[in-house]
Amino acid sequence: MANEQTRSIDRRTITAGIAWAVPAVATAVAAPAYAVSPSNCTPKIEAYADLTYDWGKNNSRDTTQVFDFVGTWMNVMNIPADAEIVSMTQSFIFMARDDSVNEGRGPGFYDLGNSHVKDSKNQCNSSYQNITGCRWTAAGTTRSQTDISFYQLAKEPIAKVWNPANGATGAMTRNWFDYDFSQYATAFKNNYPNYTGTFGVSKAWEFTYTAATRNGVVPASLLPAPTYNSDRTCKSYLFATGVTDGKHPHTYVPQSAGGGATPRLTYHATAKGLTNMSTQFAAAAVSVRKVTYRLPSGQTQTITRQAPFYIN
Repeated sequence: MANEQTRSIDRRTITAGIAWAVPAVATAVAAPAYAVSPSNCTPKIEAYADLTYDWGKNNSRDTTQVFDFVGTWMNVMNIPADAEIVSMTQSFIFMARDDSVNEGRGPGFYDLGNSHVKDSKNQCNSSYQNITGCRWTAAGTTRSQTDISFYQLAKEPIAKVWNPANGATGAMTRNWFDYDFSQYATAFKNNYPNYTGTFGVSKAWEFTYTAATRNGVVPASLLPAPTYNSDRTCKSYLFATGVTDGKHPHTYVPQSAGGGATPRLTYHATAKGLTNMSTQFAAAAVSVRKVTYRLPSGQTQTITRQAPFYIN
């Protein structure tokens, strides 16, 4: 995954990656859970994602844009040793591109229900008002050149718990809804110094990965073997190693051991040619990762990691 590397930009094609803007905050609810499971654990989520968006050729009447959201991973860190995970989700909120703004040049990404998105297989039945079929249940090994794809690469193995074959899902969960990006306006503006617009309330679309569950819990058989702290009062599930707090680079835990990431999502969109560099680079997104676990007492606790990311 190369989104942290410095890239040159030519005049015809711009391919951009995303990176976390600020350290995310892990929050816990439904306390006091540790009254039952005493420990010095500080639960948190480590996570990483990568996105490329090929804006197409400059100065052309029509261009094919390619949205490619790389498989994402997240480590579940320092939860009580006697806890069982009941749910895991990864949601990604993207600024929706509005064709009435700047002749369709931006800001934002085309959502899956936009009329510009090619979908000859009719896998996603979505409009600006409704979502009726934007779901993927199988993953191949190659990216489609014309349609929406849900796939994996050998270097990005699909973790057992995120594998559609085991019951995990990837779905467009909200479309054309209002989202306030202003809470991260400083980070976005620092990343887009040439953009003169504002980052406030904008239309958005959301894609959510939901981990496989059985009988109301995430099966331990689909998770990596837990690692424990020195007094074995808290445990972690590592899907990738060699990182601290989601930094790049990383090394995936072998798929056979439960490690890996979510499948990639990609699609192609046909749009008007792009000539305004400042609008091309103005696209905002936010990630929301959540893990809920249950203690023997029946109490539940949720840890959350939320952070902005954006095109570099």
